[in-house]
Amino acid sequence: MGRKPIRGAVALATAFVAALATASCTAAGEPRAAHPSTAGTTAASRPSPRDWSCRGGTFRWGKVTGQMRLAAVSDAQHVRVPAGKTVRTTFGLVPLRTLRANVYPPLPEGAAAGRAAVDSLADRTDSDLARVGDTFTLPEGDRTLTVSSGRSDGVLVAVVGVRTVEASFVYDCGASGSGTVRGTLSTWSAATYSGLFACGIREELPAVEIEAHALVCGQGNGT
Repeated sequence: MGRKPIRGAVALATAFVAALATASCTAAGEPRAAHPSTAGTTAASRPSPRDWSCRGGTFRWGKVTGQMRLAAVSDAQHVRVPAGKTVRTTFGLVPLRTLRANVYPPLPEGAAAGRAAVDSLADRTDSDLARVGDTFTLPEGDRTLTVSSGRSDGVLVAVVGVRTVEASFVYDCGASGSGTVRGTLSTWSAATYSGLFACGIREELPAVEIEAHALVCGQGNGT
């Protein structure tokens, strides 16, 4: 577990490792006649994933968007430590969101193509990504955060954030424009972020802390 400072807070980084399986794009099926060029065709006339089979399909990625999302937050605690003392404080974290990795529309080879999509995007972004079908809720064993602090006096809140990743793609077999699926992969990075911030600190906060501040810091909590 690495540590890095955050303005007005102490931050800890926790890593979760999501296994990424490799898979080739294969499917059995009868040969199909090639469709005409997609020029002049409508979305309704293009083949849907259930209508065709693909061998050796490839992904082309469009816009890739990453966003830190608040996954869990604690109650606010007033921590007062006199000079010359060090105190350990434990914060209980309550899950706020459940994430699910998915690809839309579904790809023709199902789970195998979904894994191939994640592997391809992971290579492009150089990061570990959750597999299609995986869900994330902060595990029971990670719902406490204990920190040691010296002289301090403030109302503190603990947070856990997850970096979600969404990317548009084209998946095709390269056969004159036939057998093409356009869609979006939604997943998240395996590395999570955890930290503390103080209610009422007048400084620019990251997005995760801003959301938590609005939820937890209020009258009687240092604001």
